[in-house]
Amino acid sequence: MAQPTPPSTSETSRPLWRLFGDLRIRPKLIVLHNLFFLVLAASVYTSLIPLIENQIEASRTRETALVREMFAAGKALPEPELHIFREQQGVAAELEIPEAAVRWLEENPSGVWEAPSGSDLYRKDPAGGLYQRVTIPGDYYEGLLREAKLNLFVVLGVIYLLAVGLLELVIMPRYVYRPIRLTLAADRAARLGDRDHELIDRTVILGDEIGDIMRSRNETVANLREQEASLGKALAQLEELARDLQRKNDMLEAARRNMAAQDRLATLGLLSASVAHELNTPLAVLCGSIEKLIETVPDAAAQQRLDRLQRVAHRLRRISAGLLDFSTTRSD
Repeated sequence: MAQPTPPSTSETSRPLWRLFGDLRIRPKLIVLHNLFFLVLAASVYTSLIPLIENQIEASRTRETALVREMFAAGKALPEPELHIFREQQGVAAELEIPEAAVRWLEENPSGVWEAPSGSDLYRKDPAGGLYQRVTIPGDYYEGLLREAKLNLFVVLGVIYLLAVGLLELVIMPRYVYRPIRLTLAADRAARLGDRDHELIDRTVILGDEIGDIMRSRNETVANLREQEASLGKALAQLEELARDLQRKNDMLEAARRNMAAQDRLATLGLLSASVAHELNTPLAVLCGSIEKLIETVPDAAAQQRLDRLQRVAHRLRRISAGLLDFSTTRSD
């Protein structure tokens, strides 16, 4: 069984730009505008995320500082602005306050103790003797950042899909793919000899570069048809001239044949005249001799023979006269 021919080195090592250039218009444009929107979306995403992170961190710092000040002053946190900061009040065991915090607060009754992680603040109410705790929700701001990233990703994805859909379903089919299809259909009609569909309708030609190409093609095809029509007329005229020349050649050939026949007849006439002149002299002598013998010979048998000779001589003279008449007619 014959082995399949492996692709040549030139086909397998073609550069990427050539492979992209060999694509049809539609997949080529799909690749280009998808790549463009992906780069644009990635640029917007990477540009906005740091700004969002800074805003969320700034809000976190500002709100945390405000909570510390209000908590240190013994003021209640306003609702709902700071509802994310959870306030609790009770004994140390109930609030799960570390022993180190309890000792520090006992020594500093008006102070605020902050957990090493920065997620909790503790103070002791001098009036009631109860402990207070405020939890700073660090995961809340991280959730806000995650939600912002997700929302931005979704929004950019929706914009990307809408943009690609608008291009592929409305803009590109109307302003790029349709003119190209019309041009290809007109070229196919021109190749097949369909004169009714080889020109693109001027009402569908736009004013862009593709429209310029379509108008130029229409003008080229129209000029080609005009030249074909002119060439057809010229060929018809040449054919008419050829037929006329053939008729004249036929007439010339007939005249040549007539002249040849006339030349032969004239030659024959001259020959006839020459023969007639050559016959007339001996015939005249012969006729005279016969007539003399008829007058002088009394024998009846001889007279009969002389009479026959005289008739033959007269016949020869008539033949000679006919030859002379023929030569005279040919000369005329």
